[in-house]
Amino acid sequence: MSLQQAEDESLRDYLTRFSNESSRITSLDQGLAVFALRNGLQVGKFVDFIVMHPPQTLEEALDASDKFIRVEEWIKTKSQSQSGAGKAKGQLSKGPTSRKGKDKASEPSSAAELKKEKIAPYTGRYDS
Repeated sequence: MSLQQAEDESLRDYLTRFSNESSRITSLDQGLAVFALRNGLQVGKFVDFIVMHPPQTLEEALDASDKFIRVEEWIKTKSQSQSGAGKAKGQLSKGPTSRKGKDKASEPSSAAELKKEKIAPYTGRYDS
């Protein structure tokens, strides 16, 4: 009954810790185990779900938690990838982004110059 989910503790970590502790108790009452689990959880969608759909056994509660754990981990992964992408964008945007001041002498300036260059006609990828 004294186990509590820390504010920064993931649902997976808390449920693993809770399962390890509850497995040491012989003849554990399932209803009491579910109550203790619910009582120790931080406020969130999993608590809402357990209150609206109370599981009868600890196994049912742990099975129900699987979907919430996957969502939590997906959100964490997504937020980490977005913060990494933001840093990468910031690093790329420090340099000049336009071609101003660059030498454009290598670019042809007219259609006549294009004709002067010998460009092989496109023959396709295959001979037959």
